[in-house]
Amino acid sequence: MQARALHISILVLSTLGFTVASYLAIEYFRGELPVCGLLPGCDKVLTSPYNNFFGIPLAVFGMAYYLFVFLGTVLYLDIKNTFVLKVVSLSTLLGAAFSFYFVYLQAFVIGAFCMYCMASALFSFMLCGIGMYLFSINRIRNPRL
Repeated sequence: MQARALHISILVLSTLGFTVASYLAIEYFRGELPVCGLLPGCDKVLTSPYNNFFGIPLAVFGMAYYLFVFLGTVLYLDIKNTFVLKVVSLSTLLGAAFSFYFVYLQAFVIGAFCMYCMASALFSFMLCGIGMYLFSINRIRNPRL
């Protein structure tokens, strides 16, 4: 697959992730629960104590993550600095690790799933796959980080 198509995929996935996280954050600050239709238990996940970190909803951190990935990719496409691409690629690994932990919490601690959270995790895992691929092909071309 061409690198350009992979970069566009990152832009699309990070936009989708940002949209989902924004929706969850908006509903949180409105004091409302989002409409949950596909997976029962969304309300249980979003009202659990695991939904906040130091009083900040996880969706806000998700927004920041997806925005970082999006803007980092745009920056790379503009200046073509491979270091920027490597930082963005490695950040997707961190995003996937957090997503894995949050899926674990839903499955084994909370005992319910949030379809928005699962969609975000899917976007994060896909970003990680693309990011690690881009990191590896850039590492082969230029072994210095």
